Amino acid sequence: MISLSRWQLKLSLVSMWIVTILTPLVTFPSSFSYESHYGRDIWSVEPLYLFLFGAYDPSRGTTPSGWSTGPGYLVVVGLLLFFFIAYALLVTIYSIDPRNKRWVIAIGVLSLFIPYAFAGFIMIPIEILLGAGGVFIGPLPFQFVLGLVSMKIAERKQEVLKDDSVEEEHLMDEKH
Repeated sequence: MISLSRWQLKLSLVSMWIVTILTPLVTFPSSFSYESHYGRDIWSVEPLYLFLFGAYDPSRGTTPSGWSTGPGYLVVVGLLLFFFIAYALLVTIYSIDPRNKRWVIAIGVLSLFIPYAFAGFIMIPIEILLGAGGVFIGPLPFQFVLGLVSMKIAERKQEVLKDDSVEEEHLMDEKH
């Protein structure tokens, strides 16, 4: 039972780190456009995808394929993606030694809220945030959900370890 729990925990942590590194953590608007066709008002949003190690802007033609990285991007990582990195680290630490679940979840929630604040949650009209032009603006919760799964598996593993140690103590007491 313990080995299956360890295997599940390792798989969930590896999955969370892969998602953190390879998938976009946040989608921001890089440009807005507004058009009126046949009496219909249409918002169009060009997305900017922020990954842990670079940003992808499909509408930008200054670099081949729209990727940007480097020192300027490190500032964005430091300010905006700090909580994503902190959440991934805290989930990993929690999985080794489950203690402060509230702090881990609080950092995870901040990783979902801070990008909205930077995107101008109050200033951007709600219809744009909800996906005008088919683009979601804000954090993508893949990492947050995988972190919660990892934490749940770590708690189960800890319960199994406690149950096994109680049984061993009980067996030791019976022998003496």
